[in-house]
Amino acid sequence: MYQIKRNHVTEELQVEDNGKTLDLHVDLNVDAIMQRYVAAARSLAEAQKEIRKGSDEDRVQKLGASIVELFGVIFGQEQTKQLVEFYSGAYTEMLADVAPFVNDVVAPKINEAQKRIMAQYGNAKRLGK
Repeated sequence: MYQIKRNHVTEELQVEDNGKTLDLHVDLNVDAIMQRYVAAARSLAEAQKEIRKGSDEDRVQKLGASIVELFGVIFGQEQTKQLVEFYSGAYTEMLADVAPFVNDVVAPKINEAQKRIMAQYGNAKRLGK
């Protein structure tokens, strides 16, 4: 039997602070979010590069917006809003705390999907010859 499995991530993330907790549910179709995730990750990388040059108001706002954009792709807008409120707008702390989850859980799935799609594309090109 030829079987196709959709690339899906379902995970729970709990953030704690002095007895308060925020539970986030992540349910992603990796293929569906891949382009938005890659664009948001690039935007965040650029904002991080710019903030190293200096932390003026524009650069700080761009960094915060980039973090919210990436987390919006992963957690959805409502949960991202809850996360920002939980961290009282401390975007860099929020990023530092949540980045291991993104790097360990979400990013590997995105990378797997990209490799699979490129391999399928290569196979499709060979069929067309």
